[in-house]
Amino acid sequence: RSTYVRNYDWASEGLLMASAAEAAPDSYKPHMLLSTILKDHGRAVAEADRTVEILDGLPDEKNSMKAYVHVGACYREQGDWVASGKELWYRKSLAALEHARSIEQTFDRICRRESLRRGIRNANFGWFPVYLELGRTYQRLSRTPEALAALEHGKRLDFRAPVYVEISAAYESLGDSRQAAIALMEGLSIDPSQTELATRLVELYRKTEPRSCAVRETGGSRGIDMDCPLVRDHLCAALANA
Repeated sequence: RSTYVRNYDWASEGLLMASAAEAAPDSYKPHMLLSTILKDHGRAVAEADRTVEILDGLPDEKNSMKAYVHVGACYREQGDWVASGKELWYRKSLAALEHARSIEQTFDRICRRESLRRGIRNANFGWFPVYLELGRTYQRLSRTPEALAALEHGKRLDFRAPVYVEISAAYESLGDSRQAAIALMEGLSIDPSQTELATRLVELYRKTEPRSCAVRETGGSRGIDMDCPLVRDHLCAALANA
């Protein structure tokens, strides 16, 4: 293909990846990336299927956990989108994500052995997105205890806001508004700049503790009242967790 014509492939990420998939059909990477960026659900799933087809025969130590995380997220989003047959897609998502966890654990063991050989101790090689996505898919399947176990493990690897949002949602689905609030408070205690957590905490208190002093209104805006005994109780528990 001429250089001039090839320039059009760079017009968007989707065109670039489609061109790469055409040029190297047995390379998993362009198919993996297409499964995440295509807006057409059917085409995205087809790319996810092709990614799995290319990689499934490889042993864990030569495989890509990132690819299976992307595929798992794609299948879960398909389940969210379809009107019927959701559980089928959620189970496909879980299978991909459990494969990602197997690869992640294999790499973790290999890296730990190498670190010990070099005299480096307590190194952590886990990959946070594996456990965040596992938690989300377990929750879709109403397997909340397993969702919480995955998310709590992910929390030990990274302190980003999404993991606290998902932990809070899991506890809320169990009817445990106290632990749901504590999870959001824990994330805020580690990083107060995570405004999404503060917004969600205000909404949670308004929904579950509407008669309490947890939320105060000042000048038309709502915020958390840190002098409220309920809030202080949740904060103490959050700090102990953190």
